[in-house]
Amino acid sequence: TPTAITLSNNCKGAVLIENKHVCASPWHHDVFYNLCHKLGCGNTIYNESIETDKKEYWHFSCTGKETLIWQCASKEDTCKKIQSVTCE
Repeated sequence: TPTAITLSNNCKGAVLIENKHVCASPWHHDVFYNLCHKLGCGNTIYNESIETDKKEYWHFSCTGKETLIWQCASKEDTCKKIQSVTCE
């Protein structure tokens, strides 16, 4: 299971886990909320998917009921869009 989660620009930007981007997927709002709080960045302002051409990513399969990203199934994979988050 991956461990180190960050955003590319302090409290906003691409979601990175162990310095690999995370594929965009339909996460429950609580996942973003908990991510921002864990990073000491307050509440989530918004999240978006960004087109990308990079090759190495974490892909999380979430059902929508999870409140923490680690509760979703994960694997290393490829994708066309990455997840971006802006916290307060």
